[in-house]
Amino acid sequence: SSSTTSSGINAEYGEICYKCDGFPAHGGTWRSSPVIKDKFLCNLLISGAAYLCGITYNSLESFMRVLRVPYVSVRHFYRSNAVSLFPIIVDKWTDMRRALIANAGGQHIDVAGYGHYDSDGDFYTFNVMAIGTGAILDFFVVQKGVYTGDLVTAGCREVINNLIKRGLKIRCFVSNYENSELTKMMKSSFTSSPVFRITVMFGIKPGL
Repeated sequence: SSSTTSSGINAEYGEICYKCDGFPAHGGTWRSSPVIKDKFLCNLLISGAAYLCGITYNSLESFMRVLRVPYVSVRHFYRSNAVSLFPIIVDKWTDMRRALIANAGGQHIDVAGYGHYDSDGDFYTFNVMAIGTGAILDFFVVQKGVYTGDLVTAGCREVINNLIKRGLKIRCFVSNYENSELTKMMKSSFTSSPVFRITVMFGIKPGL
């Protein structure tokens, strides 16, 4: 018999080709998982499931090592997610956002804005969700040094502009950030828009 493996996979993974000369003679190929376009699906599924659960490669690889189960390399782990997982997430979320805006039927809706910094404080992610459904309509990542001034305000401005360009009409904007720059920007930039009837509220407790 002979064994072959795909890039980044240990020798125990892959496929085994066998041939028997008995009566009747027969042969075949055993694979550790289904293969599509030369990719072993088990590796894609494990990498995708781990990534969506927030598990790092090092944690998963350590767990596999304890079980003595061979696992893909770190390069293969992140590349498979970038090539196979991320496009699916983007397509699904884009379709959902398009449907949410279409379902609004041109009516003004209420939205909430919130965000958070990364651990180093270099990036700020601002999200806008539909209050009626709790669905995320859009988000924007602001990098310190690329935008000047308050990052919360910059992120909010970009997200609201993107939503308006896609045809969303906003009646009320709610945020738990009591920020003078954000308030000034919202009132100066959007109150004159025919698709924006702004009511800015701050100090809203989570869950309300």
